[in-house]
Amino acid sequence: MDTWPMPLHDLPVEHQVQQALIVVAHRHPHIAKAIATFWGYQEGADYLKQLIFDGSDPKSHTREGFKADVLTALLNLQSLHVIKRP
Repeated sequence: MDTWPMPLHDLPVEHQVQQALIVVAHRHPHIAKAIATFWGYQEGADYLKQLIFDGSDPKSHTREGFKADVLTALLNLQSLHVIKRP
């Protein structure tokens, strides 16, 4: 019987999203809250794009970039984000 943990990309999408949000929330709770609020909408996609390409936390007004684990989580969220169509 194989007891290795399942790779993250093999887990259900909702679980992957929740895990990535936990990583972001650890250092940037307000960003995780905003992502969760706008998840599934165009505003969410735009917000993720701005975070990733600008490399800064809009609330702190600094351009120091994100730690590697947070950036990885943001990239994962961007790849998992699907805009809901009415």
